[in-house]
Amino acid sequence: MNQKEFKQSNHDVLAEFIEKTTPNDDELSDTIKCILSQFLMNVRISVRTASKSKGWISSLELIDIQQKELRRCVIDLETQKDFITKGVKKQ
Repeated sequence: MNQKEFKQSNHDVLAEFIEKTTPNDDELSDTIKCILSQFLMNVRISVRTASKSKGWISSLELIDIQQKELRRCVIDLETQKDFITKGVKKQ
């Protein structure tokens, strides 16, 4: 599988998940869609910001951006878990 096929496969999996869970009103699907949306939106914003000065970003910069945004998602999930289990809201 080449890079283009790999990217298309990932896109298809995400599209299928969103399509199949749209009519469902379950908390798990909503949570997953929320985290995916947050990650994608923040990556796009960060990429746009990083590429403004030079018009492009390197592969390593893109990976760094994705790692940073994944960490942010994990922290948000940990905060939500603490709130649900302990009633504690961290700042």
